[in-house]
Amino acid sequence: MVAFIRHIICTHSRQVHKILIEPLRQHLNARAGTVSDLSSRTKKYARKPAPRPGNPCTHTRSHAGSMGQLMSRVKGIYLLIIMTLLYSMPSLNAQTYKINKYGLKLIKDREGYQAQIKMDPDLQLLPLDSLIGDLKTAFVYATRDNFTHTVLYQHPRPYLRRPAALALQKVAAQFRQLGYGLLIYDAYRPYSVTEKMWQVVPDNRYAADPRHGSGHNKGISVDVSLYDLRTGKAIPMPTGFDDFTNKAHQGFQNLPENILKNRALLKKRMEAGGFTPLSTEWWHFSYTGKTAKGTYYMLMDLNFDTLAGLKN
Repeated sequence: MVAFIRHIICTHSRQVHKILIEPLRQHLNARAGTVSDLSSRTKKYARKPAPRPGNPCTHTRSHAGSMGQLMSRVKGIYLLIIMTLLYSMPSLNAQTYKINKYGLKLIKDREGYQAQIKMDPDLQLLPLDSLIGDLKTAFVYATRDNFTHTVLYQHPRPYLRRPAALALQKVAAQFRQLGYGLLIYDAYRPYSVTEKMWQVVPDNRYAADPRHGSGHNKGISVDVSLYDLRTGKAIPMPTGFDDFTNKAHQGFQNLPENILKNRALLKKRMEAGGFTPLSTEWWHFSYTGKTAKGTYYMLMDLNFDTLAGLKN
C-alpha cells in the first residue's frame, strides 16, 4: 500500500499537491500556524513547561493531549484525502489499462474505457455519422480490398475522440458550403489492427510502428477525402486510398492542376480545423488539440462491437 501511494505521489505530483498538500498546509496553518511554528512551539513547551500552581504536570499533559488530538486529526485528513485521490484517479486502477510487450498502456476493455471517460468526458469516442448528416464512409479495411488482402475489422463505424469529432464537424460544415461532403476511409482503429498492418508493411512512412502505436488507435486520426454533394461521387485526388508511392505525398507536384487544387483545399481546411496532415499520405490527418483537462489520449484496442454496445 505504501509503495502504491508513493507511485501515486510521484506520477501525479501536481494533483497530489492540489488535493493533498495544499489542504493539509491550510489546515495546519489554521490550527497551529505553520509547521515550523508548530515544531518550535513544541520544543518551547518541552524546554520550558509552565505548570499550574498545585499541579506541576497539568499544563504539560494538557498540551500533549492537544498535540495528540491535532496529529490524530491530521492522520485522518491524510487518509481521507488519499481515498479521495484514489477515487478521483480511475486511470491508476489496475483494471483501467494493460501494459503490452512494448511497455505501452492500452485500453482493452469496456471497464477501462468507461473509467477514462469518467476521469475526462472529452476522452469519449463519438460516432461521426451522428454528428455529420451527409458523411460518407468507405471502410476498405472491413473488406479484402486493401493492402493486406484480409479483413482487418468488422462492423466498423467512424469514431473520433470528442474534441476531434466536434472539430471535424465544423470542418464538414465549411465544406458543405462549398458543395462538398466528407468521405471517411478510416477513423478510430483498434491497436491490434495496427499490429497486423505492420506485419505486411513494416515502413513507418505508410504504417504505424506498433512499438509506438497510431493516432488512429488513440481516436484522433482520420483518413478522409471529399465527394461532390450534387453527384455523390468522390472528387479527383492524386491517388486512391493507401497508395504507397511518392505520388500520394503532400509535396508531390507532377499532377494535373485540378487535382493539385483539390488536395490543397482538403489540406487547407483540415489544418484550419486543427488537424495536421501526414506528409506521405494526402488523406491522413491527426487532431492536434487537447482535452479541456489536458488529458493524454491513450492507445485503445476496443473492437467496434464493444463500442456499439456503449451509450454515446
